[in-house]
Amino acid sequence: MTKQNSLSTIDFIQKISDSNKTIPNDCLLPMFVAATPPRIPLPQYANRIASKTECSESCFVFASVYIQRLRAKRVVVNQYNVHRLFLVSVLLAIKYLDDDYFNNFSYAMFGGIPLKELNSMEQEMLDFLDYRLMVTSEEFEEYNTRISAL
Repeated sequence: MTKQNSLSTIDFIQKISDSNKTIPNDCLLPMFVAATPPRIPLPQYANRIASKTECSESCFVFASVYIQRLRAKRVVVNQYNVHRLFLVSVLLAIKYLDDDYFNNFSYAMFGGIPLKELNSMEQEMLDFLDYRLMVTSEEFEEYNTRISAL
């Protein structure tokens, strides 16, 4: 996978977010919803997370799969929650895939959110994903191909 694929992953997630401009009244993961959309564009935010965490590029594909799994459970991804969903998805992917990773305090700093919120969001996402963090090689290839096609 190349740096271009990492950027395509962000484009993939951004397209999902751009398709939903409003917050539904029955939001399934309310703690992920910001009061206003973050001022930093998702690509810049993702680049900051990638550069600070030094995660493997596969983490971005895994994060995309996790976000799609949330969508399959009717979680709406939009400009109000995409940054936080992305951060926690990458955090889970790093912890699942990479041998070396930072503590949650560091990820909270990288993501610009309080540690307590990050910890709660991590637990909530794990619960919502039924702790299913494994991505099969078929899923990985499918998402990598979809992302590369952008």
